[in-house]
Amino acid sequence: MHGRSSHRFIPLTLLSMGLLFSPVCAGQQSPSPKRIELKPGGPAVTLEGAVSKSKEIEYIFSAKAGQKFTGRITKKDGNTGFEVTDPNGDALPEEEYDFNTKLTGTLAKTGDYKIAVATFEARDSKYTLVVRVY
Repeated sequence: MHGRSSHRFIPLTLLSMGLLFSPVCAGQQSPSPKRIELKPGGPAVTLEGAVSKSKEIEYIFSAKAGQKFTGRITKKDGNTGFEVTDPNGDALPEEEYDFNTKLTGTLAKTGDYKIAVATFEARDSKYTLVVRVY
Protein backbone atom coordinates (compact mmCIF):
# COMPACT_ATOMS: atom_id res chain seq x y z
CA MET A 1 0.00 0.00 0.00
CA HIS A 2 2.86 2.37 0.70
CA GLY A 3 4.09 1.96 -2.88
CA ARG A 4 0.68 2.86 -4.28
CA SER A 5 0.24 6.05 -2.21
CA SER A 6 3.68 7.40 -3.09
CA HIS A 7 2.75 7.27 -6.78
CA ARG A 8 -0.10 9.68 -6.17
CA PHE A 9 2.35 12.44 -5.30
CA ILE A 10 4.64 12.08 -8.31
CA PRO A 11 2.49 14.06 -10.80
CA LEU A 12 2.03 16.88 -8.31
CA THR A 13 5.76 16.97 -7.56
CA LEU A 14 6.63 17.04 -11.26
CA LEU A 15 4.05 19.76 -11.86
CA SER A 16 5.49 21.82 -8.99
CA MET A 17 9.01 21.41 -10.33
CA GLY A 18 7.88 22.49 -13.80
CA LEU A 19 6.32 25.64 -12.39
CA LEU A 20 9.22 26.48 -10.12
CA PHE A 21 11.94 25.87 -12.68
CA SER A 22 10.31 27.12 -15.87
CA PRO A 23 12.60 29.28 -18.01
CA VAL A 24 12.16 33.05 -17.96
CA CYS A 25 11.33 34.46 -21.38
CA ALA A 26 12.41 37.87 -22.66
CA GLY A 27 9.72 40.46 -22.12
CA GLN A 28 8.03 38.37 -19.43
CA GLN A 29 5.73 40.39 -17.25
CA SER A 30 5.75 40.52 -13.49
CA PRO A 31 3.65 37.83 -11.81
CA SER A 32 1.26 40.28 -10.16
CA PRO A 33 0.95 44.02 -10.72
CA LYS A 34 1.35 46.25 -7.68
CA ARG A 35 -1.69 48.43 -6.96
CA ILE A 36 -0.86 52.06 -6.27
CA GLU A 37 -3.16 54.89 -5.20
CA LEU A 38 -3.05 58.08 -7.23
CA LYS A 39 -5.39 60.68 -5.74
CA PRO A 40 -6.69 63.20 -8.31
CA GLY A 41 -4.95 66.52 -7.66
CA GLY A 42 -2.93 64.88 -4.89
CA PRO A 43 0.83 64.64 -4.58
CA ALA A 44 2.93 62.74 -7.08
CA VAL A 45 3.83 59.16 -6.21
CA THR A 46 7.43 57.99 -6.62
CA LEU A 47 7.95 54.42 -7.81
CA GLU A 48 11.38 52.84 -7.57
CA GLY A 49 12.61 49.45 -8.64
CA ALA A 50 14.76 47.45 -11.01
CA VAL A 51 13.82 45.85 -14.31
CA SER A 52 15.68 43.67 -16.78
CA LYS A 53 14.96 42.38 -20.26
CA SER A 54 13.31 39.32 -18.70
CA LYS A 55 11.51 41.16 -15.86
CA GLU A 56 8.94 43.88 -16.51
CA ILE A 57 7.38 45.63 -13.50
CA GLU A 58 3.69 46.54 -13.56
CA TYR A 59 1.60 48.92 -11.47
CA ILE A 60 -2.19 49.30 -11.49
CA PHE A 61 -4.12 52.45 -10.56
CA SER A 62 -7.78 53.46 -10.74
CA ALA A 63 -8.93 56.61 -12.51
CA LYS A 64 -12.07 58.22 -13.88
CA ALA A 65 -12.75 59.28 -17.46
CA GLY A 66 -11.53 62.81 -18.15
CA GLN A 67 -8.69 62.82 -15.62
CA LYS A 68 -5.12 63.42 -16.78
CA PHE A 69 -2.01 61.35 -16.09
CA THR A 70 1.56 62.52 -16.02
CA GLY A 71 4.62 60.36 -15.56
CA ARG A 72 8.35 60.90 -15.85
CA ILE A 73 11.39 58.74 -15.27
CA THR A 74 13.64 60.95 -13.18
CA LYS A 75 16.50 58.52 -12.68
CA LYS A 76 17.63 55.41 -14.52
CA ASP A 77 20.71 53.39 -15.24
CA GLY A 78 20.24 51.85 -18.62
CA ASN A 79 17.67 52.13 -21.38
CA THR A 80 14.47 52.11 -19.29
CA GLY A 81 10.99 53.32 -20.23
CA PHE A 82 7.30 52.87 -19.46
CA GLU A 83 3.90 52.66 -21.10
CA VAL A 84 0.38 53.29 -19.79
CA THR A 85 -2.61 51.28 -20.98
CA ASP A 86 -6.30 51.83 -20.33
CA PRO A 87 -8.79 49.27 -18.92
CA ASN A 88 -9.11 47.72 -22.40
CA GLY A 89 -5.33 47.39 -22.83
CA ASP A 90 -5.04 50.28 -25.31
CA ALA A 91 -2.23 52.84 -25.05
CA LEU A 92 -3.08 56.44 -24.17
CA PRO A 93 -3.76 58.53 -27.32
CA GLU A 94 -0.82 60.84 -26.51
CA GLU A 95 1.70 57.98 -26.48
CA GLU A 96 3.91 58.05 -29.55
CA TYR A 97 5.80 54.97 -28.40
CA ASP A 98 5.24 52.18 -25.91
CA PHE A 99 8.59 53.08 -24.35
CA ASN A 100 8.31 56.54 -22.77
CA THR A 101 10.56 58.38 -20.39
CA LYS A 102 8.03 61.22 -20.06
CA LEU A 103 4.28 61.21 -20.76
CA THR A 104 1.23 63.39 -20.14
CA GLY A 105 -2.08 62.02 -21.35
CA THR A 106 -5.83 62.02 -20.97
CA LEU A 107 -7.53 59.07 -19.29
CA ALA A 108 -10.57 58.49 -21.50
CA LYS A 109 -12.15 55.61 -19.57
CA THR A 110 -13.11 54.89 -15.98
CA GLY A 111 -11.36 51.84 -14.53
CA ASP A 112 -7.97 50.33 -13.84
CA TYR A 113 -4.96 51.56 -15.82
CA LYS A 114 -1.65 49.72 -16.07
CA ILE A 115 1.84 51.23 -16.00
CA ALA A 116 4.47 48.81 -17.33
CA VAL A 117 8.16 49.64 -16.76
CA ALA A 118 10.63 47.80 -18.99
CA THR A 119 14.18 47.89 -20.33
CA PHE A 120 16.20 46.45 -23.19
CA GLU A 121 19.10 45.79 -20.78
CA ALA A 122 19.97 42.18 -19.96
CA ARG A 123 21.17 43.22 -16.50
CA ASP A 124 19.06 44.89 -13.80
CA SER A 125 18.35 48.52 -14.57
CA LYS A 126 17.26 50.66 -11.62
CA TYR A 127 14.65 53.37 -12.17
CA THR A 128 12.70 56.10 -10.39
CA LEU A 129 9.34 56.92 -11.95
CA VAL A 130 7.21 59.82 -10.68
CA VAL A 131 3.48 59.60 -11.53
CA ARG A 132 0.43 61.76 -10.85
CA VAL A 133 -3.28 61.99 -11.73
CA TYR A 134 -5.11 65.32 -11.83
